[in-house]
Amino acid sequence: MTKISGFGNVDVYKSISDILYSSMQNWGTDEKAMFNALGNLDGFELVKVYEAFGNKSYAFGGASFAMNSLDLFGWFAKELSGKDLIKMRNIWNKSGLNITF
Repeated sequence: MTKISGFGNVDVYKSISDILYSSMQNWGTDEKAMFNALGNLDGFELVKVYEAFGNKSYAFGGASFAMNSLDLFGWFAKELSGKDLIKMRNIWNKSGLNITF
């Protein structure tokens, strides 16, 4: 992925957050797409992606009555494990955000 030009390009950050969401929202998680979307983003850009993601409803086990609103890190905690979780933490460490997954 090429470097994002222009710090104010909200559409780019929203697009990346949409890729992350679509990679996690259905059955199974597309970890490869998630890591590709984050590419070589710097800390500032990661913060913007986190902000663009916001909070989204997460259905536990597909039960619509058991939905919680989670931020991006909450989704990572539910969807990733093992090496993928460690890899994701390493990416987000440079964001300066409080890593909660």
